[in-house]
Amino acid sequence: MYAVNSIIDFKDNIMYNNSIPDLLFSNDTVNIYNNFFSNNLSEIIQCGSSEIKLINNTINGVDCGVLLDNLYNSIIVNNVFNNIKIIEYSPGANVFSNNCFYIPDNNHYYSNVNMNICFTNEEQLNSIPDIACGGNIVADPMMEPDMIHLQPNSPCINAGIDPRAYISELTNDFFGTRRPYPAGGRYDIGAVEATNILLNTAPAISVIEPDGINDKAGKTYTITWRDSDPDNDAQISLYYDTDSTGYDGTLIADGLSEDADSTNGSYTWNISAVPRGSYYIYARIDDGVNFPVYSYSPGPLTIQNMISLIYPLNNTSVHNISPTFKWEIPGEENNKTLHFQVQIADDEAFTHVLHAFESKNDTLGFSPIPPVQQAKGNQYYTILKKLGYDKTYYWRIRGWNGTEYYIDSEIWRFETRR
Repeated sequence: MYAVNSIIDFKDNIMYNNSIPDLLFSNDTVNIYNNFFSNNLSEIIQCGSSEIKLINNTINGVDCGVLLDNLYNSIIVNNVFNNIKIIEYSPGANVFSNNCFYIPDNNHYYSNVNMNICFTNEEQLNSIPDIACGGNIVADPMMEPDMIHLQPNSPCINAGIDPRAYISELTNDFFGTRRPYPAGGRYDIGAVEATNILLNTAPAISVIEPDGINDKAGKTYTITWRDSDPDNDAQISLYYDTDSTGYDGTLIADGLSEDADSTNGSYTWNISAVPRGSYYIYARIDDGVNFPVYSYSPGPLTIQNMISLIYPLNNTSVHNISPTFKWEIPGEENNKTLHFQVQIADDEAFTHVLHAFESKNDTLGFSPIPPVQQAKGNQYYTILKKLGYDKTYYWRIRGWNGTEYYIDSEIWRFETRR
């Protein structure tokens, strides 16, 4: 085929066993897509001074190449170049991405004569100067014997991008199968979508905590979720966001593995460096086959200053059954004065609180006497009721800002000894 000064759509063709160029264009605007070229002994495509879109073609060669000369606004995307070289006598394509290259006995895949550069490996093919490139792979495309269909484990499956970004009517493959296949999946490289693969179940994820109920923390917080993906080992990423729309937050962690089905996943987040405020958490799960799935938390997490405990130290012993507790007076933006509650329990979950001393009801034992100014040194409380010897206790502090107990400490453990 030969054309000059034309606007051409060349699509859905099979061309093979030719000894002269299959397509020869000059000063044309050309869309070439959904075609098969096989066993040709000359250049398959020669384009000079043309605007070309070469998208979703399967090109199998013997001793041939694609010859491009003085192109502009050219797009080369989603093609299989099997035993094919690309030679350019021009500054280069504008977009060159998500193509598969395979030459069994030669690693010369792409060359630019004007630049005097040969690109011989995957890294180079994805970093060509002055060209928008990426997603190109160097691998055996694993064609079926008919050299048309992809084998079920072909690396071209799910390795393409949406071709409609460049040719809006490119919605089906050579055989009329809707792209992508299956619906909701990812696009394949080449002229046909692989339909001989097992359908892949999309992953699912749902954030459980935070749910907005008593979700306040200052140092660490454990995010929990429920996920499922029976087909793959999906990867999970977590983010925090100032609202629950848009999925445009800040990354917390990525590369997390999905948990066994029917179990909840969890991640303990160090929030000590996160600015105070209320944040929604959202999760992203990606199996590498289907489109990623997102989920926002039911409610926000409020990040606030924590009350820092000082004494008795965590997991230590005291030889005093009337110890003096010591903690740091926290600071907050509202700069209110604070009262405190000292809680002592015999279990870490505080289901059995033995003592709860509240300075807003009785300041005896507290020093300095509350209410105290925020961020002004340390606070002390000497317990007036004796504890028992050879016992294990848990203690924590809560801060009252005049309206609510809005801030807590960690839970520390100590033992009493004679």
